[in-house]
Amino acid sequence: MKGENTLYHKRVRDILGKPFTSIVSRYLGVSIAIGIVTGLVIGVFRWIIDRTLTLLTIIYPFMGKHPWLLIPYILGTFIVAWLIGKIVKPYETDVVRSGVTQLKAVLLGKHRIHW
Repeated sequence: MKGENTLYHKRVRDILGKPFTSIVSRYLGVSIAIGIVTGLVIGVFRWIIDRTLTLLTIIYPFMGKHPWLLIPYILGTFIVAWLIGKIVKPYETDVVRSGVTQLKAVLLGKHRIHW
């Protein structure tokens, strides 16, 4: 374990010691691009949630008057949950817990995240 920490600290020291080398600039550019894309994805996701909640204020009262519509609504919810489960299943080890152990393993070259 001590060797792992030493290796990690050497890498950090090397990177911080040469702030404007090409590899650091490349990492900085990629990090900024990932941050922008992530922000856009999260923004769109939150916008979709907002629109969905607005739509639900119309759908729920309508289903209150027509309770038989709960059956297709519940079935649709289960189908969406099943699809999301199928999409996420191959990446299960990368999306569980806090991500600190995965990040450490990536930095040590012991794990690769498949984008």
